Amino acid sequence: MRFTKNFIIVETKNGPLSIPCKIANAISSSSNGLTCMSCRDCNGDIGMSYYCKSCNKGREGDILSKSDTNTAIRVDKENKIPLTDELKDSISVSDKVIEVLGSITDQEVDQDRILGSFAVIPDDKTPSQIQKLFTRLQVGLVNSNSSFIVRFNTSSKQKLGILRAENNILVILNYAFSSDYTKHDQDSNIQLTDEELKVAIDFVNKIKPLDIDSITDIRREKITQIIESGEVISVEPTELVPDVDPFASDPVEVIADKLKDEAKADKKPSVKRGKKV
Repeated sequence: MRFTKNFIIVETKNGPLSIPCKIANAISSSSNGLTCMSCRDCNGDIGMSYYCKSCNKGREGDILSKSDTNTAIRVDKENKIPLTDELKDSISVSDKVIEVLGSITDQEVDQDRILGSFAVIPDDKTPSQIQKLFTRLQVGLVNSNSSFIVRFNTSSKQKLGILRAENNILVILNYAFSSDYTKHDQDSNIQLTDEELKVAIDFVNKIKPLDIDSITDIRREKITQIIESGEVISVEPTELVPDVDPFASDPVEVIADKLKDEAKADKKPSVKRGKKV
């Protein structure tokens, strides 16, 4: 887990209170990096093809690297503003700030809008008196029924979050903006009888309890076993030219008949073997 320096900014009657901290993504999908694209002929790596749609640089065999590109803000379909170093700095001023906007009770948090979480710990490079500000904030949240609504930035994107205390650290729940969230309500007029309701509840109660931490990523385990076994499966190049032109003007039935005739012509006659005496 890689922590980066940050600051929790809380507005008080005496002015903004800045609490140094470090933040890291608490959830990672470790299986995503285990598989990749490879060439069917040589098993080589497959990369993305970068080329300019205007001048075609990189399309005709030229090498177009990241140094040949700029980050830009799109104004509309035709116009964009290249980001200079000064503009990038002005945008990233708030990247290291966790801005406390207000409070929210635990009951008000919509679990459906939680996208992930980030761990927040005190910055151990700061003096102990400064670190005590973090501890006081953490203890205050632990002993209350409230969390903080915060705005923060990671991966060049602004996010909405719920800052809450958990164990001896703080956690930011990545919370979907209302504009990005679509609630799907089910409208149903189906009514259950008392007996049907009892059967439904009994069915759910029969499912055995399970320790959720005992669940493992089976797909990752299988891929890891393949890696550790050292077995390499080579894929033979396949013929990419179709026997029948898929864009032919013949109807599907005619193409199918042609394939059947070709299959019959290629079929070798069976050889009958005589019985051994």
